[in-house]
Amino acid sequence: MYGWIGTVLHIDLSKKTIIKQPLSNSLMMDYVGGRGMNARILIENLPRGLDPLSSDNLLIFATGPYTGTLVPGSCRLTISAKSPTTGLIGDSNICTDFGVELKMAGYDAVIFHGKADKPVYIWIENDTVEIRDAEHIWGKTTWAAQKIIKSELGDPNIPVLCIGPAGENLVKFASIIGGLGRAAGRCGMGTVMGSKLLKAVTVRGDNEIKVAQLRKLEELVSELMLSLAHGKHVMTNGTGFASYKYVEHVGGFAIKNYQTGYLPERTEVTSPEGVMKYVIGARSCTSCPAACNLYYIVDSGPYAGTYGDGFEMTHLQQAGARLGCFNMDVVLKINALTDQYGMDISDFGGVVGLVMECYEKGILTDKDLDGIRPEWGNREAIISFPEIIAYRKGIGNILAEGIRSAAEKIGKGAEKYALHVKGIGFSTVDPRAAEDWGLGYAVASRGACHMRAAFPDNMLYPYCHVIEKKGEIIATFEHIRAFEDSAEICKWIFWGEANQIASKCYRLHQKGESWTLFDVFKEIRYPNVLVDLFNYVTGKNLTLHQMLTIGERIVNLERVFNIREGLTKKDDTLPERFLKEPMPEGPSKGYVCRLTSMLDEYYEVRRWNKETGFPTYAKLKELKLDDFAKDLPESE
Repeated sequence: MYGWIGTVLHIDLSKKTIIKQPLSNSLMMDYVGGRGMNARILIENLPRGLDPLSSDNLLIFATGPYTGTLVPGSCRLTISAKSPTTGLIGDSNICTDFGVELKMAGYDAVIFHGKADKPVYIWIENDTVEIRDAEHIWGKTTWAAQKIIKSELGDPNIPVLCIGPAGENLVKFASIIGGLGRAAGRCGMGTVMGSKLLKAVTVRGDNEIKVAQLRKLEELVSELMLSLAHGKHVMTNGTGFASYKYVEHVGGFAIKNYQTGYLPERTEVTSPEGVMKYVIGARSCTSCPAACNLYYIVDSGPYAGTYGDGFEMTHLQQAGARLGCFNMDVVLKINALTDQYGMDISDFGGVVGLVMECYEKGILTDKDLDGIRPEWGNREAIISFPEIIAYRKGIGNILAEGIRSAAEKIGKGAEKYALHVKGIGFSTVDPRAAEDWGLGYAVASRGACHMRAAFPDNMLYPYCHVIEKKGEIIATFEHIRAFEDSAEICKWIFWGEANQIASKCYRLHQKGESWTLFDVFKEIRYPNVLVDLFNYVTGKNLTLHQMLTIGERIVNLERVFNIREGLTKKDDTLPERFLKEPMPEGPSKGYVCRLTSMLDEYYEVRRWNKETGFPTYAKLKELKLDDFAKDLPESE
């Protein structure tokens, strides 16, 4: 077998049993791996209405056929479960050597069942799988726990994925952390891990990962490496640096809980120069030429000695601009604390931004906040929130429930300032500044996620405000991104080429000619190169059309899962701020996100019912998903 290993590891924490099963051919060919495979396993095994914190929820760590090969940016892993943040499909993609080692140990995926009777961690070394006691590391931060485990195993370089106090205390947006700052942050996967009393998983393997056409793969990868190393087609030096000028260009910063997207003057947080003085080095992941993992240290001031890695544009937005904080040392301190406690930086920014705006509006007062004064930019207040959320102290107990639930508990109109989609907070660009990103946020299966579609026209002003054909474009890019998440490749690898597609679309729009995305795909290597890489790795003969069909199948399957859990068309929306409050200043001044017409086109392209947002029976049958039509309230 090439690309895949062919084995899935099942660990039942309740029964303390370990079973190895073959990976089915249908999962490989219809869902590829990673995100797609996980979604299929979840919908087949979880009953409707299951409590995400029930021991019956599954927690799946899955690789893809690219993982551990020469393919650039393939050092990735998808972790999935029913999300405690949203109650819907949940997954988070992480860049770490863990996935490579898991495959080298002989497994495409590991699935955790049940719940341990006391804290445990898992040690996998090839055929040896052990459930070990973790009571001595329960309560430790992610950094401290990893250090202890590595010491016990006598291997300082072994990859460990673990939770911190936030996961242990069931903060609904707890993350899973590897190293200093590699995070599976979205959807509360760390919360599910904590509910199972599973502190950590670590793995080491020494088996070969075979590819079908090594010579052809080497030739293609050599060609890609040359172009990628010259920075022509990849985000380098961190996504924060690469994204700065584009967010600034369209006026899409998250300033003061997205009250505005523009600052007339640059600050430490809104300029590359402000960040660079804290960077001490950068590291590439396995099989990747892009050194985007930045190491930082704060060497002076009240937070001197703060260090870490893995910060990017999201951190600058959610721990900085969104909180009215433009001091980089504070942002880096928050980054380090949320990584150590193990919580998602985006939802952290969402709940703290909610508190700050509610305080500004008088909804929350000093007596509600135990002495914290959450004025915009108040560094002492901002720094206090990671701990009180992780340990559920005071107002932190409410915020730990996630942005949607927190706003409901606060009441008094707080819901207006809880900026989320389906219970997940925003992480980056204001959708009034890149309108089709608003569509992507609104329809994403896991909530307000910019990476589910990630069409980079936010780099092209004013194309970011052209809404014609954007329903079709977002739907197609969702298919591409779903395939990438399943084969397991970093989306930043071909970001530059995706930008070429956006530029070509803009030029064709300006000419007023009739065109399709497939016309554009004929002229640009991406996404066709994904097919070549897949075929060279696996020995299959996939076509571009088949690749996009796989992505479409995954998107529709996730939609069915969510509908089964209660999702309706009304959930495909954005907060009122983005739909009704025009951007007050900057390049996108006067714009709102014109969602309705884009959404109608999106449903039409997908062949989903425009009235309900449900996939039609004909579409499900076309995608070999007709067995799941019974899960829909109605079908056509």
